[in-house]
Amino acid sequence: MATAYLTPGVYVEEVSGGAKPIEGVGTAVAAFLGIAEKGPVGKATLVTNWTQFTDAFGGFIPGAYLAHAVYAYFNNGGGVCYIVRIGSEDAGEVKPALPEASLSAATSPDQPTIKAIAKSEDVTDITLEVTPADEGFDLTVRGGGQEEKHEGLTFARGAKNVFDVVNKASKLVTLEEVKTNIAVAERAPAAGQYPLAAPTTMSLSAADTAPAVYEGNTSDRTGMGGLEAIDEITMVCAPDIMAGYQAGALDMDGL
Repeated sequence: MATAYLTPGVYVEEVSGGAKPIEGVGTAVAAFLGIAEKGPVGKATLVTNWTQFTDAFGGFIPGAYLAHAVYAYFNNGGGVCYIVRIGSEDAGEVKPALPEASLSAATSPDQPTIKAIAKSEDVTDITLEVTPADEGFDLTVRGGGQEEKHEGLTFARGAKNVFDVVNKASKLVTLEEVKTNIAVAERAPAAGQYPLAAPTTMSLSAADTAPAVYEGNTSDRTGMGGLEAIDEITMVCAPDIMAGYQAGALDMDGL
């Protein structure tokens, strides 16, 4: 690397006469389109360092790759880039995913029939315990020093339906029914304890990752269409296209 010459004078510098390897252009400017925790949607925003990115768009999100790509860009010598946060027009700030757990049927251990989701991120130590009962099953929910016990639950319609009972009475969790072909009488979850944990991937909707969202509009200067007016951009990266595919929000045609 050349020495920085700060005063007038004569300097001798050895220069290699051999062929030099191809080096990256120092003035390269990247544009990144992807999913961010917060920030303006669809509009290209100039970012010059990682701190500026986190201030404007937030940090790492489980299951999304934009922040990882930008971090690697700056960490490997990148100096300037443009960020386009993709999403539907009403996309707000991405909130941390709530802890959840899947309860599988006792008759089919690989078939979940209940999905339990914490009602608040304030309680992080929630555990569900399933025990057999003379009729149906009992469900005990513990967390934050509280204990809720629901007895004689079933999947059948009526006063003891597990979803109606728990969702009405519980202050800790919400239960969702998982679609399955298992007979109603055989959907009772296996006995045991089920601790809730934060999911490793985020939930993406088709509206947030549709091809049209990436394409944007030239006149509105949104998405890739908005990048056409920025001549200095030399490469475009869209790391979250695969995140949308992995989450089921994009199909092969969308890719």
